[in-house]
Amino acid sequence: MYAQEPNLKQIRLKTVADKLGCSVQRVYELMKEDKEFPIPTRYTARWVSFFECEIDAYIIKKAANTTGESIESLTERLLKASVFCYEYNKRVNKIKPAEVA
Repeated sequence: MYAQEPNLKQIRLKTVADKLGCSVQRVYELMKEDKEFPIPTRYTARWVSFFECEIDAYIIKKAANTTGESIESLTERLLKASVFCYEYNKRVNKIKPAEVA
């Protein structure tokens, strides 16, 4: 329905923690405890990254499970909110600071 190119952007551990609203230590715990948590790509012993789209999908899936809403319904709601925010910001940013007086 909303086919588009996959977002293959990779993000580091700290960014994952920020997206989840938790500590880096908690991300490590999720990696061990939660079988649904995305598997990172390990480049070296100290360098790992995650695909941002997998982290986003994990967040949506957990939110849907928590609210009892279907993933499709939640995704549709988030898409509408995202479009609204985009359109709103587009209108607001057309107004230059000098015009706000």
